Amino acid sequence: MVKNDLTHIYACYFPKARLVRKNLNKDAKSNIYQKVFSLTGFQRFSDQHQQKLLKQADLAVAIRADNKTVFDECVTYLNQQWIALPALSRIQSVVNQALNKEEERLVTLFHKQLKGKIKDYITTLLAPHQTTDEFRTLRSQAKDFTFGEISRELQDKQKLEPIFLQANAVSPGRDDSLRAGKFANPKCAIAREGG
Repeated sequence: MVKNDLTHIYACYFPKARLVRKNLNKDAKSNIYQKVFSLTGFQRFSDQHQQKLLKQADLAVAIRADNKTVFDECVTYLNQQWIALPALSRIQSVVNQALNKEEERLVTLFHKQLKGKIKDYITTLLAPHQTTDEFRTLRSQAKDFTFGEISRELQDKQKLEPIFLQANAVSPGRDDSLRAGKFANPKCAIAREGG
């Protein structure tokens, strides 16, 4: 896009001039970034900012453990703090760390809290002796609205409802759909192998 704009400007205002394209070295790019930062008031993203961003991601995960939501919260935080956005992979790494930390916390919590029939039921659904477990099957089913599919959705809801109720008892207030007793997406798995 910038290339097209530059070509247009040269064609309109400097028709006889030859467009010279050269790559900037690392130091020149760094100087340009520093000037842009000083003019705009933004700070360059640093390791200290990454630690603060990780704390912000942890707070976002506590509200809603969803990749997009946590990513959006991280970007919003950086903009509010006038910190230049780092590479996408760096933000995604922070998001993944926060989500993994929350998953580990929940798995540990469920290991400690789940006992008896509900633990056996989850183990049965996970089917550790088979190649695919019930949760993976539920997640990969088609999502159309035929009568047969709706009937299967209702059966899936009945299968998973005890698990959602137990999850709500073990970790109350984690998700509005759990707290309200709604099971809008019964294909959401709340446990993993070893549950």
